[in-house]
Amino acid sequence: MRKNLTACCIMMIALALAGCQNDDTSGTPATGVINGDNGVDDAIDITLPGTNPDAKAKETSISPMFKGPARKLVAPNRMHMTQDGWLLVTDSKTGMVVRIDPMDLRPDQSMRVVGTPISVASRENEIYVGTRKPAVIKVFSNTGEGIDLLARQGEIGIPADLAVDTEAGLLFALDGKVGDIKVYDVVTRTLIRVICKGELLSPTSLAVNPARGEVLVTENGKRKSFGSIPSAVQIYTYTGNKVATISGGSSEISFGAPNGIATDGSRIYFADVFRKQVIVVDRDTLKLVELLGTGDAFVSDLRFPQDVVTNGAGDVYVTSKLTKSIAIFHGGTP
Repeated sequence: MRKNLTACCIMMIALALAGCQNDDTSGTPATGVINGDNGVDDAIDITLPGTNPDAKAKETSISPMFKGPARKLVAPNRMHMTQDGWLLVTDSKTGMVVRIDPMDLRPDQSMRVVGTPISVASRENEIYVGTRKPAVIKVFSNTGEGIDLLARQGEIGIPADLAVDTEAGLLFALDGKVGDIKVYDVVTRTLIRVICKGELLSPTSLAVNPARGEVLVTENGKRKSFGSIPSAVQIYTYTGNKVATISGGSSEISFGAPNGIATDGSRIYFADVFRKQVIVVDRDTLKLVELLGTGDAFVSDLRFPQDVVTNGAGDVYVTSKLTKSIAIFHGGTP
């Protein structure tokens, strides 16, 4: 009797073990993967038994770019469009660089950057982020992993804005503290020249026009005892020779606080904080083409506009700090 009972128990255990080994769905334990940084408000991606991990990743927007979850914009500042069309936005309030879907303008993913990110650019598989404290330019992989320093502490005062010529492999860094532009070779990680020394009074943003070999810089202007110096957009060659100036004090194009700037080659786009609009200028004639935005202080989509990018297809994106959002203009219509 005892022998039969023992044999029966052994058989039942063997059958149970065999069932666990042969059951690919119910016998697989759930695995939890935390995607994010430092465990703060991190999204948790749970791969459930019997589900397709690839489908789950697609469903939760977890793709190879950043590892962090989507974050709402709180204080959007500088913005950059990657070569594959994503928007990267620095948020100095949250200390994040947020990836934005250009189609619906929703945050997709994010990465935390130590040191208050204030500027961003990218080239191929690298992302460059300028931080205020410490004042450096950091190099990240396109998965958000730190790789190197492009500009070390003491080399740059305030990396107020960054722009990249992808073909030439050059990064232009606007130093808002000393008022010059530092040019780096992103391949060798070396500073190759400094341009505009002593020429920029109060620079705020810059962009590059690779087709013309030009650097465009916005300046807020200053009031001095000997007179007022109007705001302006300055255009230089890559070697620092001034080509042209667009004055904010002209009768045709009047602006008081130009900030972010971009170009599609034939046109120049820059945001004016005072006007709450984007001013569009023809590059050849330097004449006003159009104004984007209503300029109304109460209903405008642009309230304290910070930066401008264009995708080359007629779409213009603008970070609006006070509305905590990004506005898009299609051919001048928001």
